[in-house]
Amino acid sequence: MVGWSRSSARTASPIPCSTPARPSGCARRSAGAGAPLGSDKLRLVRVELITREGCHLCDQALELLRSLGVEPEIRDVDSNSGLFAEFDFRVPVVRMAGRVVGEGAVRREPLERALARQPPG
Repeated sequence: MVGWSRSSARTASPIPCSTPARPSGCARRSAGAGAPLGSDKLRLVRVELITREGCHLCDQALELLRSLGVEPEIRDVDSNSGLFAEFDFRVPVVRMAGRVVGEGAVRREPLERALARQPPG
């Protein structure tokens, strides 16, 4: 299991994903559906993982995202009143481009489909 603490949670980065230096919360994904990550045509996708301390499903979701080559932006639901109001009982929540693509017991297949659907950045 991957552990983290509130002190390691990051907030939204003001750097857009299209900058040359890939900020946290952005993942390299191939431009074509089913193309390997090492493809010549790569794009960046912003992925957020809304989580809370001590959440074992959150740890599993983080491991799953990392196994897909994604380093998500970690958002702590308990440190943001807006996130808390919307997602308190739904964590973990995975968002791509602001859209929820997984929550609770996050599964691999929906994440892969969502990553493949992301438009080039």
